[in-house]
Amino acid sequence: NMFTAKGASFGTEFLAANAVLFQIHYIMAYFFDGFANASSILVGKAVGSNDKELFKKTLTLSRQWSIITAVIIASLYVLFQKQVIGLFTNLPDVIELSLTYGVWLIIYPFVACFGLVLYGVFTGATEIAPVRNSMIYAMVVYIIIQITATPIWHNHGLWLAFIIYTIGRSGFLVMYTPRLNKKLVELKGEG
Repeated sequence: NMFTAKGASFGTEFLAANAVLFQIHYIMAYFFDGFANASSILVGKAVGSNDKELFKKTLTLSRQWSIITAVIIASLYVLFQKQVIGLFTNLPDVIELSLTYGVWLIIYPFVACFGLVLYGVFTGATEIAPVRNSMIYAMVVYIIIQITATPIWHNHGLWLAFIIYTIGRSGFLVMYTPRLNKKLVELKGEG
């Protein structure tokens, strides 16, 4: 909502272009949500059966497929950016602005892939507090960047804040991963 409200302050064309790009971002995120769901199930099984090998294999495969998917999604977007945007609008000014700010969606899959998949890993391990905390910390960072970057770079500053928010989600969850590994080792010792 903060993103939309700030984008609207730049004018209706910016609001429309950001809405188009945000819809495309959601489609990209859905691909990673599939991996998050699979990771959640497999990590839940690993934790429930004290299977450290399944846990490690799930993390490894999740990371690998996240990167592969990010490369594929970003490449497809680069190749078909104008056609994809054209699915959402036929207004020339909105298309032009969407193409101008669409560069941020090329970056998005690479910064989002780990955070979205780790979300599934943590929920599968029933470790929800790190997910909550990472969202709070990332939101604080987003607000700071939005306040400082948008007066300078306007809509690019807004997208920068969103990308840094996404990096924050991933980074803060990565910081909690050793704790999750320790929990699994402790469960293994109890079994």
